[in-house]
Amino acid sequence: MQASLIETRRIAGKVQQEHVAGLGSIDVELSVADRITFWQQLHPRLDRLSNRLDAEALTKVLGKVHARIPMVTIEEIRALQLENAEADERLWRSLAEAQTERAKENRQLAATIEQAAIEAEARAESARAGAEAAKDRVDRLKRGEVVAGGFGRPLDVERIFRQAGMTPADIKRDDAGDRRARRRGSIRRAARRGPQAAPVSRDNSPANGTAPSGPGLERRASNARQG
Repeated sequence: MQASLIETRRIAGKVQQEHVAGLGSIDVELSVADRITFWQQLHPRLDRLSNRLDAEALTKVLGKVHARIPMVTIEEIRALQLENAEADERLWRSLAEAQTERAKENRQLAATIEQAAIEAEARAESARAGAEAAKDRVDRLKRGEVVAGGFGRPLDVERIFRQAGMTPADIKRDDAGDRRARRRGSIRRAARRGPQAAPVSRDNSPANGTAPSGPGLERRASNARQG
Protein backbone atom coordinates (compact mmCIF):
# COMPACT_ATOMS: atom_id res chain seq x y z
CA MET A 1 0.00 0.00 0.00
CA GLN A 2 1.39 3.38 -1.04
CA ALA A 3 0.49 6.61 0.83
CA SER A 4 0.81 9.87 -1.07
CA LEU A 5 -0.06 13.51 -0.43
CA ILE A 6 -2.23 14.94 -3.22
CA GLU A 7 -3.27 18.57 -3.49
CA THR A 8 -6.58 19.23 -5.24
CA ARG A 9 -7.34 22.58 -6.88
CA ARG A 10 -9.76 23.99 -9.42
CA ILE A 11 -8.26 25.61 -12.48
CA ALA A 12 -10.49 27.14 -15.17
CA GLY A 13 -13.47 25.38 -13.69
CA LYS A 14 -11.80 22.00 -13.74
CA VAL A 15 -10.62 19.99 -10.73
CA GLN A 16 -6.97 19.08 -11.02
CA GLN A 17 -4.75 17.05 -8.68
CA GLU A 18 -1.08 17.57 -8.01
CA HIS A 19 1.16 14.95 -6.44
CA VAL A 20 2.97 16.68 -3.62
CA ALA A 21 4.99 13.91 -1.98
CA GLY A 22 5.08 10.23 -1.20
CA LEU A 23 4.44 9.42 2.42
CA GLY A 24 5.70 5.86 2.41
CA SER A 25 4.49 2.36 1.74
CA ILE A 26 3.41 -0.58 3.86
CA ASP A 27 2.35 -4.18 3.37
CA VAL A 28 -1.41 -4.65 3.08
CA GLU A 29 -1.43 -6.92 6.15
CA LEU A 30 -0.69 -3.84 8.30
CA SER A 31 1.24 -5.74 10.95
CA VAL A 32 2.17 -3.98 14.16
CA ALA A 33 5.87 -4.00 13.30
CA ASP A 34 5.22 -2.55 9.82
CA ARG A 35 2.92 0.14 11.19
CA ILE A 36 5.54 1.17 13.75
CA THR A 37 8.13 1.53 11.00
CA PHE A 38 5.72 3.43 8.75
CA TRP A 39 4.79 6.00 11.41
CA GLN A 40 8.43 6.42 12.46
CA GLN A 41 9.29 7.40 8.88
CA LEU A 42 6.12 9.44 8.28
CA HIS A 43 6.82 12.27 10.67
CA PRO A 44 10.23 13.21 9.17
CA ARG A 45 8.64 13.21 5.71
CA LEU A 46 5.87 15.56 6.86
CA ASP A 47 8.41 17.82 8.57
CA ARG A 48 10.07 18.36 5.19
CA LEU A 49 6.70 19.63 3.89
CA SER A 50 6.27 22.25 6.61
CA ASN A 51 6.48 25.00 3.96
CA ARG A 52 3.33 23.62 2.33
CA LEU A 53 1.41 22.30 5.34
CA ASP A 54 0.17 24.51 8.16
CA ALA A 55 -0.96 23.04 11.48
CA GLU A 56 -4.55 22.56 10.32
CA ALA A 57 -3.55 20.86 7.09
CA LEU A 58 -1.06 18.65 8.96
CA THR A 59 -3.76 17.52 11.37
CA LYS A 60 -6.05 16.62 8.47
CA VAL A 61 -3.26 14.64 6.75
CA LEU A 62 -2.48 12.70 9.92
CA GLY A 63 -6.16 11.93 10.43
CA LYS A 64 -6.59 10.63 6.89
CA VAL A 65 -3.43 8.51 7.11
CA HIS A 66 -4.53 7.12 10.48
CA ALA A 67 -7.88 6.12 8.97
CA ARG A 68 -6.07 3.93 6.44
CA ILE A 69 -2.99 2.95 8.45
CA PRO A 70 -3.81 3.06 12.16
CA MET A 71 -1.19 4.28 14.58
CA VAL A 72 -0.06 1.59 16.99
CA THR A 73 -1.33 1.63 20.56
CA ILE A 74 0.68 1.10 23.74
CA GLU A 75 -0.97 -2.30 24.19
CA GLU A 76 0.05 -3.36 20.67
CA ILE A 77 3.64 -2.23 21.26
CA ARG A 78 3.93 -4.18 24.52
CA ALA A 79 2.38 -7.27 22.95
CA LEU A 80 4.89 -7.10 20.09
CA GLN A 81 7.76 -6.66 22.53
CA LEU A 82 6.63 -9.69 24.48
CA GLU A 83 6.25 -11.77 21.32
CA ASN A 84 9.73 -10.83 20.13
CA ALA A 85 11.27 -11.45 23.54
CA GLU A 86 9.73 -14.91 23.70
CA ALA A 87 10.97 -15.67 20.18
CA ASP A 88 14.47 -14.52 21.18
CA GLU A 89 14.38 -16.73 24.23
CA ARG A 90 13.40 -19.76 22.13
CA LEU A 91 16.16 -18.99 19.62
CA TRP A 92 18.97 -18.61 22.15
CA ARG A 93 17.78 -21.56 24.22
CA SER A 94 17.73 -23.74 21.10
CA LEU A 95 21.25 -22.60 20.19
CA ALA A 96 22.48 -23.23 23.74
CA GLU A 97 21.06 -26.76 23.71
CA ALA A 98 22.63 -27.49 20.32
CA GLN A 99 26.04 -26.23 21.46
CA THR A 100 25.78 -28.15 24.72
CA GLU A 101 25.10 -31.34 22.78
CA ARG A 102 28.04 -30.60 20.46
CA ALA A 103 30.32 -30.00 23.44
CA LYS A 104 29.23 -33.32 24.93
CA GLU A 105 29.93 -35.13 21.66
CA ASN A 106 33.34 -33.48 21.37
CA ARG A 107 34.22 -34.49 24.93
CA GLN A 108 33.21 -38.06 24.17
CA LEU A 109 35.30 -37.98 21.00
CA ALA A 110 38.26 -36.57 22.91
CA ALA A 111 37.91 -39.31 25.54
CA THR A 112 37.77 -41.95 22.81
CA ILE A 113 40.87 -40.53 21.14
CA GLU A 114 42.71 -40.33 24.47
CA GLN A 115 41.84 -43.94 25.25
CA ALA A 116 43.00 -45.01 21.79
CA ALA A 117 46.28 -43.16 22.37
CA ILE A 118 46.79 -44.91 25.71
CA GLU A 119 46.12 -48.31 24.15
CA ALA A 120 48.42 -47.56 21.21
CA GLU A 121 51.23 -46.53 23.57
CA ALA A 122 50.78 -49.78 25.52
CA ARG A 123 50.99 -51.78 22.29
CA ALA A 124 54.05 -49.77 21.28
CA GLU A 125 55.74 -50.61 24.56
CA SER A 126 54.93 -54.28 24.07
CA ALA A 127 56.29 -54.11 20.52
CA ARG A 128 59.50 -52.46 21.74
CA ALA A 129 59.94 -55.28 24.24
CA GLY A 130 59.42 -57.80 21.44
CA ALA A 131 61.97 -56.01 19.28
CA GLU A 132 64.56 -56.05 22.07
CA ALA A 133 63.96 -59.76 22.67
CA ALA A 134 64.33 -60.51 18.95
CA LYS A 135 67.54 -58.43 18.78
CA ASP A 136 68.95 -60.36 21.73
CA ARG A 137 68.27 -63.64 19.88
CA VAL A 138 69.97 -62.25 16.77
CA ASP A 139 73.06 -61.24 18.75
CA ARG A 140 73.28 -64.59 20.53
CA LEU A 141 72.90 -66.52 17.29
CA LYS A 142 75.61 -64.45 15.63
CA ARG A 143 77.92 -65.24 18.55
CA GLY A 144 77.28 -68.93 17.96
CA GLU A 145 75.25 -69.53 21.09
CA VAL A 146 72.54 -72.16 21.27
CA VAL A 147 69.14 -70.52 21.21
CA ALA A 148 65.89 -72.41 21.74
CA GLY A 149 62.95 -72.07 19.36
CA GLY A 150 62.73 -70.08 16.17
CA PHE A 151 61.99 -73.03 13.87
CA GLY A 152 58.51 -72.01 12.72
CA ARG A 153 57.38 -69.75 9.93
CA PRO A 154 57.91 -65.99 10.18
CA LEU A 155 55.28 -64.06 12.06
CA ASP A 156 52.19 -63.01 10.09
CA VAL A 157 52.82 -59.27 9.91
CA GLU A 158 49.38 -58.34 8.56
CA ARG A 159 47.57 -60.34 11.24
CA ILE A 160 49.61 -58.77 14.02
CA PHE A 161 49.07 -55.28 12.59
CA ARG A 162 45.34 -55.88 12.30
CA GLN A 163 45.19 -57.04 15.91
CA ALA A 164 46.89 -53.77 16.83
CA GLY A 165 44.01 -51.88 15.20
CA MET A 166 45.82 -50.87 12.00
CA THR A 167 43.99 -50.71 8.68
CA PRO A 168 45.23 -52.20 5.38
CA ALA A 169 46.23 -48.68 4.32
CA ASP A 170 48.29 -48.30 7.51
CA ILE A 171 49.99 -51.63 6.85
CA LYS A 172 50.78 -50.68 3.25
CA ARG A 173 52.19 -47.32 4.30
CA ASP A 174 54.30 -48.90 7.03
CA ASP A 175 55.62 -51.56 4.63
CA ALA A 176 56.61 -48.87 2.11
CA GLY A 177 58.45 -47.05 4.86
CA ASP A 178 60.35 -50.22 5.76
CA ARG A 179 61.44 -50.68 2.14
CA ARG A 180 62.70 -47.11 1.95
CA ALA A 181 64.61 -47.58 5.22
CA ARG A 182 66.23 -50.77 3.90
CA ARG A 183 67.29 -49.00 0.71
CA ARG A 184 68.83 -46.14 2.70
CA GLY A 185 70.67 -48.67 4.88
CA SER A 186 72.10 -50.45 1.81
CA ILE A 187 73.32 -47.13 0.37
CA ARG A 188 75.03 -46.17 3.63
CA ARG A 189 76.77 -49.56 3.92
CA ALA A 190 78.02 -49.31 0.32
CA ALA A 191 79.34 -45.81 0.97
CA ARG A 192 81.25 -47.01 4.07
CA ARG A 193 82.90 -49.87 2.10
CA GLY A 194 84.23 -47.44 -0.52
CA PRO A 195 85.18 -48.28 -4.19
CA GLN A 196 85.34 -52.01 -4.95
CA ALA A 197 88.26 -53.67 -6.84
CA ALA A 198 87.40 -55.09 -10.25
CA PRO A 199 86.78 -58.86 -10.07
CA VAL A 200 89.56 -61.03 -11.53
CA SER A 201 88.93 -63.99 -13.85
CA ARG A 202 90.58 -67.40 -13.62
CA ASP A 203 93.49 -66.37 -15.90
CA ASN A 204 94.21 -63.37 -13.63
CA SER A 205 92.71 -60.93 -16.20
CA PRO A 206 90.40 -58.29 -14.86
CA ALA A 207 86.77 -58.82 -15.74
CA ASN A 208 86.65 -55.44 -17.43
CA GLY A 209 89.09 -56.63 -20.17
CA THR A 210 92.06 -54.43 -19.22
CA ALA A 211 95.41 -56.27 -19.59
CA PRO A 212 97.26 -56.85 -16.28
CA SER A 213 100.65 -55.19 -15.82
CA GLY A 214 103.48 -55.08 -13.29
CA PRO A 215 107.16 -56.15 -12.79
CA GLY A 216 106.32 -59.84 -12.38
CA LEU A 217 104.41 -60.00 -15.62
CA GLU A 218 107.24 -58.20 -17.47
CA ARG A 219 109.89 -60.73 -16.20
CA ARG A 220 107.73 -63.66 -17.29
CA ALA A 221 107.35 -62.16 -20.74
CA SER A 222 111.18 -61.64 -21.04
CA ASN A 223 111.94 -65.22 -20.00
CA ALA A 224 109.45 -66.49 -22.57
CA ARG A 225 111.22 -64.56 -25.34
CA GLN A 226 114.65 -65.86 -24.31
CA GLY A 227 113.46 -69.43 -24.25
